[in-house]
Amino acid sequence: SFCVRKIVAIASLLVLHPIVLYLLYTKKSHMHPSIRYAYTSEQVSLIINELFFSLLVIPYPLFPFAGLYCEGPLARGSLPKTDLMFVVGFAVVVDVPSFILLIMRMHTATAQAASSRIWLGNTLQVIIMVMTTIAVFVNWMAFGSLARDASYYNQLAQIPEIAVVSTRDGTNVLFGVPGDLGVFRIELYLLLVTVVLCLPLPAFLSAHARYLIANGTMTLSERAQQAQERLSRVFFLQIIEFVFFFVSPLVATLGLMYMDIRHWPDWTMAILRPLIV
Repeated sequence: SFCVRKIVAIASLLVLHPIVLYLLYTKKSHMHPSIRYAYTSEQVSLIINELFFSLLVIPYPLFPFAGLYCEGPLARGSLPKTDLMFVVGFAVVVDVPSFILLIMRMHTATAQAASSRIWLGNTLQVIIMVMTTIAVFVNWMAFGSLARDASYYNQLAQIPEIAVVSTRDGTNVLFGVPGDLGVFRIELYLLLVTVVLCLPLPAFLSAHARYLIANGTMTLSERAQQAQERLSRVFFLQIIEFVFFFVSPLVATLGLMYMDIRHWPDWTMAILRPLIV
């Protein structure tokens, strides 16, 4: 899973993201400036995420134990564990504000084009972005400061499954025995609260935009209808990607550490670890 992750990250950083940024720069007339700026900020945040999360620091869950193994240039002892966890936490949350900004800008453009009365003004968008940034910052601070080794770290490190991982050149952060996150459980609670508060807005805006597009294409030309249908698919895929490839793995990782899953079959661990990564 480490090799696959590195290959995908390198391909994205060298090919995919540069192509998207090139298109955003050269096709200015095809996109509203506010949406283009939001897309650009999202691409930059995704580049930061992949650079840190898939190359410089690669976290790997140690199910059924509550802990992470980190591999990469920054995880070879050059950083204290607390600083390392701040880096991991930053890579996790860096693309959340830009994603929500992009959804708001795309929805506003769609709603205004459809003459809908439901859309977010600039002031409200700024307020939402400030609140989102604060929530993300609090989670980042909690992730970095609360992700600490258990007091019985040495005993955990002697467990065969963990000892094997320790032979690599990375860093283990062991919160506790299966089902015991220690003080890091506070971050799990904060994460759940943040998801409950932040996820409904982009989900609603995406659904509303798709509704407006679906009900506003009858009077358009065939070419315009095709463009609107593509935009509708973009809304759908973006929210699906956010839920299934960001929110779900993150909540699942911390949630499975919170649970005692030692009684689960070994094959489930073999599937869950690389799948979540």
